[in-house]
Amino acid sequence: MKKFNKLAIAIAMLGCSVYAVPSIASDFAGPYVGAGIGVGSDRASGSVSTDYEHALAGGVEGGYNWDIGNSRWLFGLDAFYDQTRSESRNSTVGSIDFGDKAYGVDGKIGYAMGNFLPYFKLGYGRIKGTNDADGYSENGPRLGLGAEWKFADHWSLSEEAIRMNGRSDTSDTKLTNISLLFSLKYYFASQRPVAAAPIAAAPAYEPPPTPTPTPAPVKSEPAPRFEHYTLSATELFAFDSAVLSQSQPKLDEIATALNNDIAIDNVVITGYTDRIGSNKYNNKLSLRRAEAVKAYLVNKGINPSRLSAEGKGEANPVVECKQTKRAELIKCLEPNRRVEVEQITIKRRVD
Repeated sequence: MKKFNKLAIAIAMLGCSVYAVPSIASDFAGPYVGAGIGVGSDRASGSVSTDYEHALAGGVEGGYNWDIGNSRWLFGLDAFYDQTRSESRNSTVGSIDFGDKAYGVDGKIGYAMGNFLPYFKLGYGRIKGTNDADGYSENGPRLGLGAEWKFADHWSLSEEAIRMNGRSDTSDTKLTNISLLFSLKYYFASQRPVAAAPIAAAPAYEPPPTPTPTPAPVKSEPAPRFEHYTLSATELFAFDSAVLSQSQPKLDEIATALNNDIAIDNVVITGYTDRIGSNKYNNKLSLRRAEAVKAYLVNKGINPSRLSAEGKGEANPVVECKQTKRAELIKCLEPNRRVEVEQITIKRRVD
């Protein structure tokens, strides 16, 4: 394999709809911290009873989210501290003024859909009264329901409704807090791969030119025949996955070709999807699959400055399909799910 003109390898890819499940890390995996503000409402019931009274509320949290296998589901654990400001209200024993402080640990189950995450929380902690309820301090369960939007690589906004109960072991009084908080969160881990900085080569010594001897006549040989070949997605990825399998002999062959000819540069790796699903999700999925191919070549010694990855989603379709049944449509659109690597053609000599 000694002759290279233009690299164009079409890799058919499976599954790209909004129902696809990438096995790479979701936007919400990893450690995070957050702070929120909103409105809270406390109520006492039992021997001392009050109505709910709204007041300013706020809180801080920190935790960690894990993706569950190759699905969109994730599991998280976080520690929280919330506080609702004290407000005056009527009770069965006259006017009283109280608020609350609460702290504890939550477990979280969420379902990531691109940069959007609805989730449910179930936790346990301690709730303490303030001002007139300063002596009240009990443990109790905490329930939460919320949604989160990742608007930048490290940042997200969330809205969360929370309910926490505490019951005294020494009296029948129970303190209940209901809060609605709007939070800003920071994720320490970035899900976008960072290319290694290119290494500047030291200038090579150039000796003065020497006369070139006239070469002896060489008997010309018949021009060799070559064949083009393409790679199936099943040779590269598991179903609906952007993670390459352990063994990739065809990509190793490409890496060898690029290592043997450093004059080949500006190699563009472009990911495409079919038209099933939203443009936003498909663009992101196609980029991740292109970046997976780039990362593999970089790991084989290719300078990342010679490679670039981009995702074009459902643009430039190879085929158009009009099937109405989902299974038939997915099968028909298979040629559109691909990654194209351009700038050099890998050819195999036929002896």
